[in-house]
Amino acid sequence: MGTAEATAERTEGSGLPRPTPGVPLGRRRTGLAVALVGLPLLTLVLVLTEGTLGLGSVLLLYLLADVVTAAIGRLPAGILAAGVSVLAANWFFVPPFHTLASTPVTASSSWSSSPWLP
Repeated sequence: MGTAEATAERTEGSGLPRPTPGVPLGRRRTGLAVALVGLPLLTLVLVLTEGTLGLGSVLLLYLLADVVTAAIGRLPAGILAAGVSVLAANWFFVPPFHTLASTPVTASSSWSSSPWLP
């Protein structure tokens, strides 16, 4: 007898396993805990190692943490992790630092001033 046969309930007469109703409560709680504890720890480590990683690498680490959190806790934990990641990355790693505003793009730094574009 396989593990799928041992854990899944069988529907009457069809012999097929009945689908499970969703993610267990313990797994959802674990996902929320990963979002609420893991992301602040990641932020602390990234702040302490400031200057060693570029913004792209920092954002990829946050994305990895979001994907892991969403894989464990599914949609609610993934949405929470994404929101916390965006706010933390913007606050700590995007200039001007320690604000949620971003630096406006000026005409001299935009693509419109590129000599390769008409």
